[in-house]
Amino acid sequence: VATSTLELGIDVGDLDRVIQIDSPSTVAGFLQRIGRTGRRPGARRNALFLATSQDALLTAAGLLRLWATGYVESAEPPPFPAHLLVQQLLALTLQEADEGLGRATWQEWLGDPPVFDAEVMARAGGLLDHLLTHDWLHDDGGLLSPGRRAEETIGRRHFLELTSVFVADPLVSIRHGRTEIGQVPDLAIMTAFANRPGPPALLLAGRSWKLGHIDWKRRVAQVEPYEHEGSVRYPGSGAPLSYEFCQSMAAVLAGDSLEPVELTRRAQSALGEIRAELPLARPRRTMLVPTGNGQRWYTFAGLRANLELAARLAPLRSQISQKDNLFITIDDGIGPDQIRAALNTDTSLHEVGQLVAAVNGPLKLQRVLPDDLAQEILIRRFRDPGSVESVVESVKEGFSIAGS
Repeated sequence: VATSTLELGIDVGDLDRVIQIDSPSTVAGFLQRIGRTGRRPGARRNALFLATSQDALLTAAGLLRLWATGYVESAEPPPFPAHLLVQQLLALTLQEADEGLGRATWQEWLGDPPVFDAEVMARAGGLLDHLLTHDWLHDDGGLLSPGRRAEETIGRRHFLELTSVFVADPLVSIRHGRTEIGQVPDLAIMTAFANRPGPPALLLAGRSWKLGHIDWKRRVAQVEPYEHEGSVRYPGSGAPLSYEFCQSMAAVLAGDSLEPVELTRRAQSALGEIRAELPLARPRRTMLVPTGNGQRWYTFAGLRANLELAARLAPLRSQISQKDNLFITIDDGIGPDQIRAALNTDTSLHEVGQLVAAVNGPLKLQRVLPDDLAQEILIRRFRDPGSVESVVESVKEGFSIAGS
C-alpha cells in the first residue's frame, strides 16, 4: 500500500503488479505507476484496475484506450504564475535578512533573462507596491524585509509556507493522551460528526477512535479507543480531465476496442450497461439527455472547457453548480437553437471566475495577492479555449438528442 505515485522513499524497481483503485487523471500518471513494474529480466509490465463505480469504470476505460493509442500528455508549465513571483520575493527578504534586500535590485536575483516570463515581470513593480502598501513587506531606507502582516500570518513555523509551491490542506493532529495517532484533514472530522447516529468516531492507524475535545485553534483533537466502527473520508484529487481524455471516454461509449486491455466479465457487463444508458455518445459530437428534473448536455470536453461553456449558458441554467468533466446541466425545454445562441455570447471573466472558484483550490499565498490578480491567475490556469472552440464547432454540426 503506497501513495498514489508509489512514493515509498526509494526507486521501486521489482514490483510484480500495480493495483490501481479507480483511475489516474492522466496517461502520464498511469505510465509513472505501471513503470514501476516489469523491470526484472523476463518480467512484463502489469497493472490491475479496480473500479469502485460505473463512472470510475468509464474513466479507467477512457484512460486505457487513450494509452493504447500511444497518447501521452505534453508537459506544459501553468500560465502566468505571478503568485510565485510574490513567493520568491518574500523568500528573498528572509534569505537576505542580515544585509537586507535592495528594493531597486531584488529582481537581479531572478536571473538574466529572469526565470519568469515578460508578462509576469511586467507586474513586478505593481506587486511590490501592493505588498508594501498592505504591510506584507517593510521598506527601511531602500532595504526590504518582511512586514508585520507577513510575520503574523505566514511567519509561523519559520515561514515554512514559503518553502514549497503547492497548497496543502490544513491538518488536525489526532492524539490519545500525549501520543499522536496521526493527522487528518478537516473533512475527515466533519464526516465523523455528520455520518453517525452515535458518538463521532474516526478510523485511523488500523482501529477506531472516539472523538473527544477538539482544539481548533491549536488544531489538536483528543480521542479514546472505540469498540464500534469509525468513519474514514479524505478529500480526493478531483483533478480535471483533459479534452482528449473525455473524447476517449466518448469513443469507449461508442464501442471502440480497448485492446490490448483485458476486461473481466463483470467489467464487460457494467460497461455494456453504461453504453446502453448513453447509446448516442460519439467523439466530436454533443448530445442532450433528459434527467427528469432538467437536462444534461454531454460535451465530453473536460472540466476546464465546461467551466467556460457553463458560464456562457448561465441564462439557461437554474442549477449553477458545475463540476463535471463530461456534461453541463441545463433546464428543461432548452433546445439546440438556444444553446447555439448562448454559445455565441461573450462571457465576462467574472462569470468564469465564479465557476472556477467553485472547483479550484486556493493559490499559493492567495491572501497576499490583490483579489483581481488572484482571480486572473486562476482563470488563466483553468481556461481551455481550444477545447471550447472544438465544442462550438461540433455544435454547428448538430446535436444527438436522447429519445428522438
